[in-house]
Amino acid sequence: MTGLRKFLLLMMLSVMCAESAYAFHNRFCFIRSFPVSFGNYTPATPVSVDSTGRIRVLCIGGGPGNFYTLNIDSGLSGNTANRTMLFGGNPLAYNLYKDPARTQIWGDGTGGATPLAQPVNSFFIIRTVPVYGRLFANQDPVPGMYSDTVFVTIEF
Repeated sequence: MTGLRKFLLLMMLSVMCAESAYAFHNRFCFIRSFPVSFGNYTPATPVSVDSTGRIRVLCIGGGPGNFYTLNIDSGLSGNTANRTMLFGGNPLAYNLYKDPARTQIWGDGTGGATPLAQPVNSFFIIRTVPVYGRLFANQDPVPGMYSDTVFVTIEF
């Protein structure tokens, strides 16, 4: 690709889940997700594009020693370690992380990616959990609107 030829791509990663709940012995949680949106991407850019989404968690019935676990599946790629957004059949590599340094891949326990476990130390909590996304550098995708859908589940 020449330096003169640049395309702007609009892509959005939808970390989607229906408002869902998990209940067991008078304990339950609800989650709601807000997407990670990478905006425009210039092909072959030498720098990764970072963005942040979030998951809102409401749990009732907790107390000392209780935890909830958030899992994020692999999306369309089928591989949590190598997630891809698609436009038609064209891939664009990205991933989701638990930490701002983007070193801990957030997943469901498969492919080396682990779920996020957090304490529920009181009977009632409302928490906003960040989801750190990274669209990798030096890709030369076909121009288009790329997306992926991952499912978030909670265990409590």
